[in-house]
Amino acid sequence: MTSTPNDYSGSSGDDASGLVAEQVKQGSQQVVQQTQQAAAQVVEKAQEQARHAMTSQKDQLAQSLRTVACSLEQAGETLRSQGTPVAAAAEAP
Repeated sequence: MTSTPNDYSGSSGDDASGLVAEQVKQGSQQVVQQTQQAAAQVVEKAQEQARHAMTSQKDQLAQSLRTVACSLEQAGETLRSQGTPVAAAAEAP
């Protein structure tokens, strides 16, 4: 039987399929690496956003506490200036 140009039997066929398999393997590894890098970037971005949100909320809480402290201080001064028994009781040891 004579060989035709489209006859892929033999070692050259094995070599070609091995080459294709290696290319597919390398392509798959690249896709995995790219996916891992993208996932790491998403995680990093989410962590940064969480840190920013936490810092912002902490700053808002601190400002609210300062406002409450000032209000309590003013209320205490007002009570002391009026000489109310509540002020005296609050200052007692």
